[in-house]
Amino acid sequence: MSQLNAQFVKQGFWVNVLKGPVLGQTITTTTSTGNLVVAFMAVLTTLGTSHLWNLFVFAYHQMRVNGRHRDGLKRQQQALMRTLPAPSTLLADWLKLWWVWRKRVSGALQRSIFLVLVAILFAAIMVVVGIFSSYLVDGTNIIVLVQSPYCGSIDYEGVDTTDNKTAYANWAAWQNFYGDKIAEIAAPYARDCYVDRTALPERCRIFTHPKIPLHQTRTSCPFDDSICKKVAQPGFVSDTGLIDFGDHFGLNLVARDKIKFRRTATCAVLDLEGRYDMIDNSNSTEAYAEKFLGRDIYAEEQYRRYYLGKTVAANFTKGANYMPVDTQRYAETSPGFHYNSPFWSDFGSSFDPILELESNDSDLVIVFVALHGTRFLEPVDDLLYSAHKPFNQMMTDNSTRKTYTADEPLSAFACQNRYQFCFAQDGKNETCTNLLGLPSTKSAAEFPGANEAQMALLRLIVQLLYWNDAQGAMNHLTPASINSGFNAPLPSDQWLQDMIMLEQNIRAQLQIALSTYAAGGSTLDSKPTTPLRHNATQAEKNLCGIQLMQSPGGFVNINVFALAFVVTFCIVVTALDLILLKFLVFWHRFRGILAPRIDAWVQDGTFQLQRRAYEMQGEGTWERLDKEVPVTTYDTELSTLPLESRPFCDCTSVLPMGVKPLSTTTTMVSQPACREKKSPDLTLSEFEFGNADSCPTPKPAPSHSEKVAAE
Repeated sequence: MSQLNAQFVKQGFWVNVLKGPVLGQTITTTTSTGNLVVAFMAVLTTLGTSHLWNLFVFAYHQMRVNGRHRDGLKRQQQALMRTLPAPSTLLADWLKLWWVWRKRVSGALQRSIFLVLVAILFAAIMVVVGIFSSYLVDGTNIIVLVQSPYCGSIDYEGVDTTDNKTAYANWAAWQNFYGDKIAEIAAPYARDCYVDRTALPERCRIFTHPKIPLHQTRTSCPFDDSICKKVAQPGFVSDTGLIDFGDHFGLNLVARDKIKFRRTATCAVLDLEGRYDMIDNSNSTEAYAEKFLGRDIYAEEQYRRYYLGKTVAANFTKGANYMPVDTQRYAETSPGFHYNSPFWSDFGSSFDPILELESNDSDLVIVFVALHGTRFLEPVDDLLYSAHKPFNQMMTDNSTRKTYTADEPLSAFACQNRYQFCFAQDGKNETCTNLLGLPSTKSAAEFPGANEAQMALLRLIVQLLYWNDAQGAMNHLTPASINSGFNAPLPSDQWLQDMIMLEQNIRAQLQIALSTYAAGGSTLDSKPTTPLRHNATQAEKNLCGIQLMQSPGGFVNINVFALAFVVTFCIVVTALDLILLKFLVFWHRFRGILAPRIDAWVQDGTFQLQRRAYEMQGEGTWERLDKEVPVTTYDTELSTLPLESRPFCDCTSVLPMGVKPLSTTTTMVSQPACREKKSPDLTLSEFEFGNADSCPTPKPAPSHSEKVAAE
């Protein structure tokens, strides 16, 4: 699977367990829907931060109220805050007040700098919040959940190899096709993505982790020393380390179902000297040649039979034709397998190894390399691809060109493969198997304590490891790139590079096999008949809903927790602002608790300040003096306020501020009052404006009806 098909992306709500049960709550949707959510969040966060600013300004206004006389700067600052301007507007007007009053009051800068800094900070926060609100909707390299109707368990254990040969043949043919297809996809993926560089190609952005760890070291011969090449540290070890299947393979597993996995491979180039015999094919029967060569016998052709173990068909392991000039100008690889587990040994072993290769705790795979008549332009000093035999190649112009061919008709390297599985029990304790060959999954006894979900996953993993090992991976090593013409010389460590390449291919095959299983193996090709199990358990069916992959494009993820938090916060802040500043502050019970500060908030309001200005002009009889909006008596007209300052009245006996106790009144009504003398420091919670009997009452402005009558 080079990329996930968009039709297999689960849309809607799901939980990414890798991020946790809360932060992992995700909604996957299309890009167009995501754009609408981004626009909605931008508006909502702007609304929420605006109301949060209002609450801050209200709180700061209330903190500054103390009932004492203050200069004009503070009174105007209080009046400015009462208008609840936006941070940028308040910043501009606040600086304007400072500039005008800087030489008229003391400490103007110190009294202004705090809110200037807060306004700047809050304005910046509003911008940042607006930007980051879009990150609630993620559309860059997002992780999606695979959901496919073609996903299912492959029936590999239920096939009877004796009584149901037709079913077995169909199944085996499909598995060969499946394995070849997976290897074909994995080889270029491993070549491009299993590299040590920061920026990987776009095609590597398929899985949650582009590559599986590959820790490599050189070591001594893993077999008997006599069968390894005589060089320092002929062995090579690759080790994944104990890795979490959920984290590295993108499986959405809860804690109680987690499985860890480790694979090691210890390889070495084999010394085949003295482990073969030579026969003359010209004396062989036609049936023999057809069986082991698959073609007619060439004149003077000889045949080598290599003895690394006994196969079912013959008492030797591998054969190779040997001629002074091999007419087959290509290279090829072929495998040999021996499994340590009795189940897999009966199922897939192709030979019984010789004593020097035997191991009771690992599986054995041998990769044979035949260079045949491959021509190199220079000698090759490699353990696996050694080529020093000179050969003068005849050219089309009858000239000759010196080339070099393989020293031996066949070379080989062998690997010991070991596997370890660890699984959580009750989500806490962890049980690990020994590092051994591929285990059988027919019995749960090999995995004591594993729950049903873990057993289902273990069966799937073991099956995929069996079908996606060296069989397909070896077909994409160096011999696959050797052509029938003239080849450039290979480096002296090409054998080591091939072993690394083999392990990289195997890891990539497992990644692709898991994702292909989730999407459905039949999606690789519609021709083969995919043998799916119709009696799969519920745990096996659940395996179809755990694969995580990177989005193919056209989708976005919405973080449900972040979305809920932002929406809730904005709604709460907005509701608090509206309820507190628009309603509660004018409710008499609430005002009684916070008086006289709330009274100052009311009296600093624009409408109350306007009412006071008209009172100083001697216009109107006002009611609702303790409310947000004061009003005049019915049908009273008011003039335009002049720009000039009105002179004081010549009053000698005016009650302080023209007030009388609130306790003696039922309705707050103001009449024009003169203010010649400074009044005592009184608060509105104790007194209200009243009649100033000793002050001349100005003539009220004519009403509209009086004006009409006069006209």
